[in-house]
Amino acid sequence: TDRVISLAGPVVNNPRLIRTTVGASLEDVTDNELMPGEVRVISGSVLSGTKATGPHAYLGRYHVQVSVLREGYEKELFGWAMPGKNKFSVTRSFLGHISKGQLFNM
Repeated sequence: TDRVISLAGPVVNNPRLIRTTVGASLEDVTDNELMPGEVRVISGSVLSGTKATGPHAYLGRYHVQVSVLREGYEKELFGWAMPGKNKFSVTRSFLGHISKGQLFNM
């Protein structure tokens, strides 16, 4: 059966809705759609989806979203405690709340 899914994320060149089949190969769905670099393809949402790699790189039965994120291998010593102006802050605990128009790569 066919299904309309969302292909979305910060590393997708053209985020949009795609018509595909249930159980479609996500390697075929994301082919020529992603920015270069190491990425994580998730069948479903980023909160409840499953990492789609190797033999598990298929659209889940109940999933209507494919999320693609940049793989986060960078480590920052005490990143949660170090102040900085380039950090997103809701509670104004970092200086990032001063620069209102700055975009952050989520």
